[in-house]
Amino acid sequence: MTNKPKHALPVIHAMLICERVIVEEGSQKKTLVGIFSGITCRKLPLIWPELWLYVNLSDVVRRHIIKTELVCLEDNRQLLENKGILERKKLLDWELTWSFRGIRFGKLGTYAFRFWVDDDIIGEKYLHLRSAK
Repeated sequence: MTNKPKHALPVIHAMLICERVIVEEGSQKKTLVGIFSGITCRKLPLIWPELWLYVNLSDVVRRHIIKTELVCLEDNRQLLENKGILERKKLLDWELTWSFRGIRFGKLGTYAFRFWVDDDIIGEKYLHLRSAK
């Protein structure tokens, strides 16, 4: 007996945090500037001016509800959330980008950007906030 899912989920090929995403007019090519996974801070709370999340995925064979959230793994507190829809785009990759401004980090530790499709987390990218002292 095989356990087949009720529906196929898209596949994530890349999930990156960066300082900026530049999108070229015409070709829509993306340049990711300043890819990082950690922030060093001198005092809390820290208000981070801006960061971008880039997600590359494929195998979108039907319409899906998507959600991106940032949570503190220490207490599972959600800092932000963004929702949207993915439409069918068979045999083509999706390149999704979000800009987040003024994120307030209240404690040191590990945070996770979670990418949800329907009711399943299909990807996570960790962001580590550490003290400069």
